[in-house]
Amino acid sequence: MKSHHICATCKTPTMAFRERKMGVYSSIYCYSCNSCDSAVQLKPKASIGVDITVGGLALGFWWIILNHGSGSPSTIELAIMGIALLAYAWLWVPEAAKHWLYPAEENSDDVTDVSLPQEKGFNRAVGRFEVVGLLGGLLAPIVLIVAVLGVATIIGYINYSFFE
Repeated sequence: MKSHHICATCKTPTMAFRERKMGVYSSIYCYSCNSCDSAVQLKPKASIGVDITVGGLALGFWWIILNHGSGSPSTIELAIMGIALLAYAWLWVPEAAKHWLYPAEENSDDVTDVSLPQEKGFNRAVGRFEVVGLLGGLLAPIVLIVAVLGVATIIGYINYSFFE
């Protein structure tokens, strides 16, 4: 996250970083404008990417569970899935829109370098992850799933091959 963002109200790059708070699943960066006193809380793009991937995988698995077998889905199933997709979009689209409304100033410093030295443990790890951006956040759950399944495959192969 950058230290200065462009204010959506006064259109000047005067939104300065104020604090970093930990939310339930990610941190929240608070910015306020020095000119017009507007404030915004931005969720990191990597966290938005993780939300998109995990939610998409969950809805995909739900779709497979609902529609396994032959035949096409009924109108009620399509309506339920459509409502679920709208609810899912309602969760992450406003957070992503804040990044479009309050874009980062290109020449500003990185906030992570300022806020992380005093952080410890899990908060520091989350802060280090947040710099990977939206694409990194989109790919991180898939990489984690592949890593866990790969380790499980190796353990299973060793168990099957060398132990009876």
